[in-house]
Amino acid sequence: MDNPSLILAIHDLPTQAPVTAFYWRQTTLYVLQPDEQDALITACAVDEAAQVATAQPETTMRVTGVGEVHTLEGIETATQPQFWLGIGQPDADEPKATYSTELGLLTFEAGATVIGNTLPRLTELTAANITGTPMHQPLLKTEAALSSDEQELLIMGLDTDFNAQLTIYDQPALLHLLETNTSEKTPTLAADDLRVMKTVIQSFKPADNPLDFTTDTLIQSVDFSNGRAIYATRNAAGMAVGKGYWLLKAGFAFQPMITSDQEATVTDIQLKGKNVLFNQYTQATGNQLFAVSKQLWDK
Repeated sequence: MDNPSLILAIHDLPTQAPVTAFYWRQTTLYVLQPDEQDALITACAVDEAAQVATAQPETTMRVTGVGEVHTLEGIETATQPQFWLGIGQPDADEPKATYSTELGLLTFEAGATVIGNTLPRLTELTAANITGTPMHQPLLKTEAALSSDEQELLIMGLDTDFNAQLTIYDQPALLHLLETNTSEKTPTLAADDLRVMKTVIQSFKPADNPLDFTTDTLIQSVDFSNGRAIYATRNAAGMAVGKGYWLLKAGFAFQPMITSDQEATVTDIQLKGKNVLFNQYTQATGNQLFAVSKQLWDK
């Protein structure tokens, strides 16, 4: 599978907006769409034979005040649908979307509305590293991804000078810490909290923006394999999916994802078996999931 193949067309969503994050769990596809500064998360029934995912009536959950979200990482070990969710801090007077700078823990409840900054969440992600020291410049955005076996959580941060910071956490330990040490009165844990730092497995900060990020080439979303390969999406100079290895000494090897002659954008990705899934959005076709083989990066 060298060329992307259509896997699912997504139908009957509550809005016509692009899906900016998704998670496929068994026979359900959870998709996230922006609605001004809120996020709408909808459960869709998957029919793989028909290549269709259809939104189910009254299954949309609204998370308010979270800005532009590209992280929706499902936790399979949870007894009910639970996600790591990117959370921003949008300014009510600023119409421009705000990137995620915090990471929340969301339990999906169809039809419910929750306020983003009341969720249990990790804050001060500028200090999300093994020493708890902040990045040189203010944090611009973070993206996160779970390894396929859910043992490791990757948090990638970019500061306003586009310098990167990548950290791997012991996901079960961090999840337990967040669930047992937050409450309605104190729903947050800071990344420089010693208890959080103890769950760090490894971190690094490439020096002087060697990944050549700019405003136009920002990473939109990431995913993470058990072997610590990092996959990422971007839309600069045509939509593309890239792969890099831990420490990113060679950066990301981006491959163009050409699926249509129309103007299209690629948003979130998910590793599934031997394939990389990504969502493509066009005004004509709406949201569609495509798959490409991981072997594409081995050639």
